Amino acid sequence: MALLFEAQHEDPPMEPPGQSGHQEPLILAARMGSSSREDEATCRAISDMIPLPVAIIRRHDGLFLYANELLGLMLGLPPAQLQGHTIQEFCAHPADRETLLGAVSTKTAHNTYEFLTKKTNSVPLWVEVSLRHLLFQDQEAALLTFHNITVQKLLEQELDRSKRLDIVGRLTSGVAHDFNNLLTVILGWSEIAATKLSENDPLRKSLEEIKKAGYRASSLTRQLLSFSSRHEKRPQVLDLNHIVAAMDTMLQRLIGEDIHLETALDPVPGHIKADPSQVEQIIMNLVVNARDAMPQGGKLSLKTAHVEINAPHVNGLVVEPGSYVLLTVTDSGHGMDAETESRIFEPFFTTKGPGKGTGLGLANVSGIMKQLGGHIRVQSERGRGSTFTIYFPKADANSQPALTDPLPSKLPQGTETILLVEDDPGIRELVREMLQISGYTVLEARHGIEAWMIGKQYAGPIHLLVTDVVMPQMSGHAVADRLTPLHPEMRVLYISGYTDDAISHHGVVDSGQDFLQKPFNPAILVQKVRDLLDTPPRR
Repeated sequence: MALLFEAQHEDPPMEPPGQSGHQEPLILAARMGSSSREDEATCRAISDMIPLPVAIIRRHDGLFLYANELLGLMLGLPPAQLQGHTIQEFCAHPADRETLLGAVSTKTAHNTYEFLTKKTNSVPLWVEVSLRHLLFQDQEAALLTFHNITVQKLLEQELDRSKRLDIVGRLTSGVAHDFNNLLTVILGWSEIAATKLSENDPLRKSLEEIKKAGYRASSLTRQLLSFSSRHEKRPQVLDLNHIVAAMDTMLQRLIGEDIHLETALDPVPGHIKADPSQVEQIIMNLVVNARDAMPQGGKLSLKTAHVEINAPHVNGLVVEPGSYVLLTVTDSGHGMDAETESRIFEPFFTTKGPGKGTGLGLANVSGIMKQLGGHIRVQSERGRGSTFTIYFPKADANSQPALTDPLPSKLPQGTETILLVEDDPGIRELVREMLQISGYTVLEARHGIEAWMIGKQYAGPIHLLVTDVVMPQMSGHAVADRLTPLHPEMRVLYISGYTDDAISHHGVVDSGQDFLQKPFNPAILVQKVRDLLDTPPRR
């Protein structure tokens, strides 16, 4: 049973639940208090010594007969002022008032209830209330003691949220696998077709539009996965400008029509080293935070820039001198006071109402930036909006082809023999075409069993195994384990449309093997193949 209270001031000291032993001296003192004013004073003295919020209320109407100082702190009124009020007055919802009064009026000897109090600063406070019935001042009354169980409840909520996200993540992972396979075929053949057209061919523009749509779909799939599943992070050199631009459509839908979104991207590429999902999580959490600060609409801007820092202290931050790429998120919302600003990165801290936030969004942003060696600067003022400036350490430009790079006219060549294992015929045909264009001899297998048979019967050396990870009958990892003794010089490249958390169960990600996530640019595939063949095999 959850009842919502309204309270006003600071939390009482946190105590673990279940200390019903504190009630026994109170019950005795309360009964003494029914016979004389001196004994009533004894009751008050005893209750004030107990380190828990305590109240005695009249059973038939919930009127406060007594409250100690700690309960006054919890409900936001001095104990003397609580007398004359009913406990139902502190319930925010009418249904909760009826439930609470019914619990107080019941003839059950001992009950325990959980209540959610709502303070004026919107910080949620969960309490467990133990209720005992007694006589006080010759009236039928109920003794209530309160225990702060906020952390426990928030952890339970986060566990429940994690379970729900895990279910969503599993469903999304399966859908993403199918989408990634389709996108690999669409983007791959588009790239190959583009190389066969002249620069002025009118079909080239059509192919470019197909590729753009495919890359946007790939970005959308990755973004959905990053917010619904937990997968191993794979830092790589990224252009922050590209990520911000790719998220534009999703962010527009997220903030709604009442908020105007502006982006201003630095013309110089903003190279940083991070997992794409980490950067997308940062942007998403900051944008959601800004959106919630503007319930009536407003303006939201995202900007990127470059900065050189020479001093260890910049704008109140302790920053390692060096080159940084900045992401600035500014909103025109209600802003924050100094106290709120000092706590926004604390786990479970939220200024949102019950059920409207976990208090983990900005905490996640802070945690990711610590992992990346970056920094966060916050500027805010009540009624004037907020600005979050994210300092990403600048990374050297990556020479490896990006997903959106066009297929170069000259690809790395080779003459080695490659065994290709892929159960999706469209992808198998595409990869075979790319490898044969690059000069390799390609042996094809539709599944693991067929690959195992080819590997046993093939008389020559197999220099590289390119295999899907998750396949019926035999996984890619099992194929590699069986073929390696027969071809000890063979390298292995795993490819998959599943997320890292799914394929980790097949012994690939956790073992640090070479892996290529679908969809991939054909140039990336060919370059990865060449790099592996030029690397001595693992022993």
